[in-house]
Amino acid sequence: MERRHAYETRADLDGGRLIGHASVFNQETRIGEFYEVISPAAFDDVLGDDVVLQLEHTGLPLARTSSGTMKLSTDATGLLVDADPADTSAGRDLRALVARGDLYHMSFGFTVAKDAWSKRDDGGHLRTIEKVQRLYDVSVVTFPAYLGTDVSLRSLFGDVPTPPNLTRDRVRLQTLHVRHNRHMRGTRA
Repeated sequence: MERRHAYETRADLDGGRLIGHASVFNQETRIGEFYEVISPAAFDDVLGDDVVLQLEHTGLPLARTSSGTMKLSTDATGLLVDADPADTSAGRDLRALVARGDLYHMSFGFTVAKDAWSKRDDGGHLRTIEKVQRLYDVSVVTFPAYLGTDVSLRSLFGDVPTPPNLTRDRVRLQTLHVRHNRHMRGTRA
């Protein structure tokens, strides 16, 4: 099984839904020694799979397609997740971390049915995931492989503000800004 996050190992707090993109289409990312892109048709055959929502690809399921607590679909951006996390300590923690803006990316665990390899203009190798064989999980993650992924909370009263899709430079800038603010308040970074 493959997982996509940045390192290689391959709502509303009272009950809001998590909405986000666990995968983005047509956006290249570096995966170790090669680049990868997900085709818009990659998930067509697996949207009916029994898929779980997890935090960092580990732990008990926080929502599941087969129980009706999570729905998967695709849109122009990518693999869209709409989940109602369990009212457990882990589910409440997840909602709180998304609402605070500490977590704002997603990832997915899968196996590949069909891929294609090509050369990039810079000589690097590009893997295009054309078809996913099995989709195991979608996860809210700290360090995604695809920076275009997103997650936010939705409630009866609308969106709970969370950071926008951040580019790598904006993530670095935001991190520096947070560290500066903590330093100015005299707290640890």
